[in-house]
Amino acid sequence: MREVRISEVNIEQTLAKAKKLAKRGQEKGLSGGYSCRVEYRSEEVDGATYQYPVLVIEGEPVKYNGFEFIAVAEVKEGQVLTRSVSESASVKPSEVQVGYCAHCQTNRSRSQYLFVKNQEGEIKQVGSSCVKDYLGWTFNPSYLVTEDKFEQQFGSPSGISGVQTLSVASIAVKIAKDEKYSYIGVKEMVRRYFWNPITRPEIVSRIGKVTEADIAEAQALIEFARNFEGDSSYAENLRAVAKLEFQDYSTIGIFVSAIKAKERVAEREIAQAAAKTYQSIQFAPTGERVEIPVKVLARSVLETRFGSTTLWTFDSGDFKFKWFDSGYTFNAQIGEELTIKATIKGSDDYKGIFSTMLSRVKRVEAKQLITQ
Repeated sequence: MREVRISEVNIEQTLAKAKKLAKRGQEKGLSGGYSCRVEYRSEEVDGATYQYPVLVIEGEPVKYNGFEFIAVAEVKEGQVLTRSVSESASVKPSEVQVGYCAHCQTNRSRSQYLFVKNQEGEIKQVGSSCVKDYLGWTFNPSYLVTEDKFEQQFGSPSGISGVQTLSVASIAVKIAKDEKYSYIGVKEMVRRYFWNPITRPEIVSRIGKVTEADIAEAQALIEFARNFEGDSSYAENLRAVAKLEFQDYSTIGIFVSAIKAKERVAEREIAQAAAKTYQSIQFAPTGERVEIPVKVLARSVLETRFGSTTLWTFDSGDFKFKWFDSGYTFNAQIGEELTIKATIKGSDDYKGIFSTMLSRVKRVEAKQLITQ
């Protein structure tokens, strides 16, 4: 399921347009497809609660005569990017044969390639003019309805085609510093900043002006993404988008994910360096208020049916601590050493690792961690 935030203006017309888009593939005799509906969500900004509409999209990509689309490859600024539209298979940028069509066996300049798979699992790279021989109908991008297409149709009202990568990175790192937002939230806010002039002033007032420090952090993020290690489809696509001079609406998502990827790398490095066995006893009795020197091990924003919450993980000597923060009042960097005051809430044993659970956590002061 995917949600796209939409305008309050002409909601009925927007829903009708979405339903029409979702039907296009089915009208061509394809199976599968999406359903659409409008629901309302709420968010709290500066102590006030607001409601806003979202377009909810559910379903699966369409297919025909046993063949299904599994991916689309595009060439942008000389970089090959792939986007999977099916969970049954994925295609890496390195697997794309630029200029080639497996059906007509010709090489020519192409900006887009389609990948199809039959029931036997055979995957073919096909040019748009040849796809009819596989699917029984002439290719038209509007028939290949994906969740991304809904976002392009309903989430990009300003008409801007692209934004300089450094500008996108600068705004993304500013928004990510607000603990309220998970990766998905950061991506949506970045899109709203650049592609929705109506909501941009609200975001500017919330995050403030971009500083030299933010730009330096953004440049470091771009460099990290360009050198991201791995041979997965995600890794190859992230390296490719980071090399683009401009980001468009379709590349924002994977580029912004570099923030979380960088954080995860830092978490793994810290975990490896501090690999040890923690004591399987609670740090102090439940209800006791304590002051603890800690090191921040991890931060994860978890989405629940009641909203989002941030899970913080701390290390202090032979003890490990966890805290679920739903107030977004605490801010710290992965690897930072500081002192906190907290109330002992209980304990937790997850996958054989014992942790003391905390509540009402408050930063006291930054100081060197005293290792026991």
